[in-house]
Amino acid sequence: MRKTALLLLAFIVAASAAAEQITTTPLQFYGLGTLTCAAWSADGTKIVTGGSAGAFLWDVATSRVIRMFIGHEKEVTSVAFSPDGKSVLTGSRDATARLWNVGDGTPIGTFLGHAESINSVAFSPDGSKVLTGSSDRTARLWNVADGTLARTFVGHANDSVLSLVISPDGTKILTGSKDQVVNLWDAVTGTWIRTHNCQAPVASLAFSPDGTKFVSGSASGVTLWEVSGGAQLWAIPSGGVGSVGFSPNGQRVAIGTLSGAVMFRQTVDGTPSRRDLSAGGGVVWVGFSRGGEYLLTACGAPEHVPKVWRARYLLP
Repeated sequence: MRKTALLLLAFIVAASAAAEQITTTPLQFYGLGTLTCAAWSADGTKIVTGGSAGAFLWDVATSRVIRMFIGHEKEVTSVAFSPDGKSVLTGSRDATARLWNVGDGTPIGTFLGHAESINSVAFSPDGSKVLTGSSDRTARLWNVADGTLARTFVGHANDSVLSLVISPDGTKILTGSKDQVVNLWDAVTGTWIRTHNCQAPVASLAFSPDGTKFVSGSASGVTLWEVSGGAQLWAIPSGGVGSVGFSPNGQRVAIGTLSGAVMFRQTVDGTPSRRDLSAGGGVVWVGFSRGGEYLLTACGAPEHVPKVWRARYLLP
């Protein structure tokens, strides 16, 4: 523990010194260990990151770690804030998902039942449930109040569930898998609705803010889909895609690639909305703050660094 604390302090000092050399972007950057995931708090004042050294809560204004969430036995693979910002959900290769109190870092509960690594986690919009996706080929919906299992989604018979997301109104669920497909589910009944073929393992999924569209990112590129009828609206071939996300107004899609670029596309037709951004390392997570003022990129190799960018410098 003492060794980790010393490494953490050294990393913050190094990051602060480097940040002074940058004027407008990135606004701040910091990190520790390998980085696999990140997420914004609802109010945009904090971020949580996960990786080989565990999960960390950061204050955006000061670029400093507020606290560590200690308990997983293996790498943290996915993180999410509750809608009210009071708790953090972490998923790990140790096959558990854990809920933490943001205020003091204490554990609230553990979701047990997956047989293999948990690769993706998410909260329902009302915060009453959490969703987990695993290498055991299932996604599971849990009740936050008592930790009980509400439903199991079985539809990726051939391989791991890598990504998932719940619609803004809480009625639908998307799961993406190493089997190269996305399944759309009814979140209330658990009924399978439709399968979308993505031609490669699906690393990331995002619903549009109005819930009428979703975007998928895979090794073959990025595709925008219509939710109601399942039509493909546009597709962009690309090298490996690590993460996708919509701007808060739904007008643009941010695409983080494993080559280190962040691309911005108009939702209406997929055309570029600005030049690409160089994030400095393979992008494993990208997302706008809820107010749209900032963009967060979490970069894997070689940097393993999260960065916060002023969105006004990125978008017209």
